[in-house]
Amino acid sequence: MQIDDIELPGGIRLHLAWSNDMSTDDLLHDVLPDRVLSRREGGKPDLLTLNGTVEPCSITHTVGFSAICWGTVGHIGIDAERADRQVHPGLMARMRHPEDDIRLTENPIHTWIIKESVLKCIGTGLRLGMNRISVQLHEKDRFSANWNGHPFHGILLLRHDIRLSIVHTTSPL
Repeated sequence: MQIDDIELPGGIRLHLAWSNDMSTDDLLHDVLPDRVLSRREGGKPDLLTLNGTVEPCSITHTVGFSAICWGTVGHIGIDAERADRQVHPGLMARMRHPEDDIRLTENPIHTWIIKESVLKCIGTGLRLGMNRISVQLHEKDRFSANWNGHPFHGILLLRHDIRLSIVHTTSPL
């Protein structure tokens, strides 16, 4: 198990715990034994602390990899996929927003994980079309996204052969 401390714009600090051999439940229990995972209507997770406060979090897993990301304010979304996963061109076309950064076409798995992490942050998951989210790439691993006027800041990470996208917003959703 490893833990990373991540800083996003606005001084927001997020924490990422990940493992190649633990389930998300085991990871949560080992890293945050003083918190309980709860779910909102629709399935969006939160962490409940012993003193009754609610902290935003998001979980993800793919073959041989589990991760949880949490912070103290706003909304968080995380998604992970194997770096070698292929995205069908037809699916890529359905994910595209007219204002998406053209560089996203170079690595379709980035488009998938960025947009799915935003959908998790919003709380809808794949019930909302990915083409409703626009994405702009910035520095090598930083991006911003927009859904219905709500801004999101994000980071792309590579952990072994797993690609991760983590997004955060303090915008009321």
